[in-house]
Amino acid sequence: MVDLSVSCPTREACAPEATAGPSWWTRPACAIADEYRVRRASRELHGLRERMLRDVGLDPGGIPYAVRFGRE
Repeated sequence: MVDLSVSCPTREACAPEATAGPSWWTRPACAIADEYRVRRASRELHGLRERMLRDVGLDPGGIPYAVRFGRE
């Protein structure tokens, strides 16, 4: 398994009102690392059977939203 351990601050810390934001190269690195995490999680969830997805409260159509934004 690939480890994408890029030191990324939380999204709240990246807010414009934060006084000391991330450096110019940290933002694209975090975006790339986040996209890899999203794609990996999406692959893992798409690999589950539909019954297992229903057990955790998802359906196959809700996987992209759940991976990017979480369940509500």
